[in-house]
Amino acid sequence: GLYKTDSTFYALANNHGLMVKDLISGKEKLVQFRNPATRQLLNFERLTTIEADSLGKLWFASGGNIENNDVSHLISYNPKTQHSEIHPVTAPISAVQMGSSPDLWVAHVVNETSQLITRYDVRNSRMVEAWDLPENVSRINDIFPQDSNSLLLATDVGLYNFDLLQNTIHRIELHSNSQIQSTIFSIFKYDGKFFLAGRDGLFIYTPGQSAVNHISMADGLRNNIITAVFRENKDKYWLGTFYGVTLLNLKQNLILNYSVRDGLPENEFNLNSYFQDNSGFYLGYPDGVIKLDLR
Repeated sequence: GLYKTDSTFYALANNHGLMVKDLISGKEKLVQFRNPATRQLLNFERLTTIEADSLGKLWFASGGNIENNDVSHLISYNPKTQHSEIHPVTAPISAVQMGSSPDLWVAHVVNETSQLITRYDVRNSRMVEAWDLPENVSRINDIFPQDSNSLLLATDVGLYNFDLLQNTIHRIELHSNSQIQSTIFSIFKYDGKFFLAGRDGLFIYTPGQSAVNHISMADGLRNNIITAVFRENKDKYWLGTFYGVTLLNLKQNLILNYSVRDGLPENEFNLNSYFQDNSGFYLGYPDGVIKLDLR
């Protein structure tokens, strides 16, 4: 998880909590959170994104190994007051995503074959709706609200559209061979297209078109595991990967890879650790955060 304001960086630290860095003074502090029932420190073994609501509160999840059904909590943190609220949930959390205010969408792993989607009202800090998915889509890694009644789900076995009103799931095929499954970590939307960061490369899905553009090491990427996608301008995008960053120019059919040999402090960039604002593109890596300098 990664989030930034004009003066402060916020990053989820593996097994610790929320790291807060004052960009003016350079001072850092670790904010830890406790189980409201046991008072034990919460586990941050599996890190989600950090989502910000319209009031400036940050939302993220704690949790350990989902496969072991470790307990998760939904956490809200107010940077202004430094006050936090811990919200117990019924099943381990695998993803959080802000939608249109005041909706926060949360994906849960109920067991090996069942998943749950819940919707929270962040203004009143309470869950307002829940949906048991009608079929097994494996672990949900990201949620992209298309409208009030439809969600795109990035999962361990592919991309799905979930119709909330009809309670139906439709798989969006990413390969010409429907038997092939690909893990999708994150969903980004630019220029009317969905850029899907996955384990097997980058997939570019355009609604209404049957063919999905798949870009992998066979096309010039140095690594197939994509962790983030940023838009510099139309047809020009930057990818965070497990081996450096990549410039992708779709118009010129150009791929340029950059690594520590080109000045990066690290080759491997974390999942769910990206942020973009008017000041630039930011990627989290095991020992810190870098800003991509595009000048």
